[in-house]
Amino acid sequence: MPKDLNDPEVNSDFARSKALAKEKGTAPGIDPETGERAAITYRQIFNETGGDDKAAQEIFRGVARAGGYGDVGLDQTLDIRSLSRSVEENKALADKEEDLFGKRQREQQAQHQDNLVNDVGKVLDKIKRG
Repeated sequence: MPKDLNDPEVNSDFARSKALAKEKGTAPGIDPETGERAAITYRQIFNETGGDDKAAQEIFRGVARAGGYGDVGLDQTLDIRSLSRSVEENKALADKEEDLFGKRQREQQAQHQDNLVNDVGKVLDKIKRG
């Protein structure tokens, strides 16, 4: 039996995703198939901006504020994916609410989270524009 079949660095979903990211030139922390970011770090932004410290700090802190994390240190990891998942969770919970008041509360929470996702996306677009 070939050794590669038992090696998780070669034969696993993670390894295949990692190889696809390398093939497509996708930055670490970004899903190579959907382009969705799981999380963001200052280090990642620094590398993506070509080592521009000022731009990296501006983008990282902008994402933190837009995502509702507030003012955070540069050593933090910001969970970006949970913002978009929260939108879907609140929409699903709104459909299960027993009364109209609860349904509207969940819909408003979903809209608020969606606004955060959009705001974070606008800040992250600064990386693409350079």
